Amino acid sequence: SGSLVKMSTQPHGGQMHFWVGEVRNKQDPDEAGKCQVIVHGYHNAGNDTVKDDDLPWAHCLMNNSPSVNKIGQTNDYLPGSTVIGFWLDPETKRVPVIIGSLHRAGFGQSG
Repeated sequence: SGSLVKMSTQPHGGQMHFWVGEVRNKQDPDEAGKCQVIVHGYHNAGNDTVKDDDLPWAHCLMNNSPSVNKIGQTNDYLPGSTVIGFWLDPETKRVPVIIGSLHRAGFGQSG
C-alpha cells in the first residue's frame, strides 16, 4: 500500500553487501567527489586483478552538513586509504558506495 517499496521486494532480499577496499584514485573526471576503489576479494581475487584504470568510481557517503552556495563538503580520502562500503547494486557489483574509512591515512600526494 502506498508508494513505499518493502525491503522484501528488493531483488537482493534487502540485504546489505558490505566490502573493504582501498582508494586508488580521487581525480574524478566528473568532479562529483567519487573515488576509484579496489574492493578486496572482488577486484583482486586470484589471477584476475582488475587494472586501476578499469576500477569503478565509488560514490562517497557524506555527512549531513548543509551546503554553502550550493557547494557541499568533499571527501578527503587519499589514495591508499582503507575504506568500507556497500554495493548499491549487489547483483552486478558496478556501483560501490564508500561509507567510511578505517584508520589509515593513505599515501599522500607523492604516491
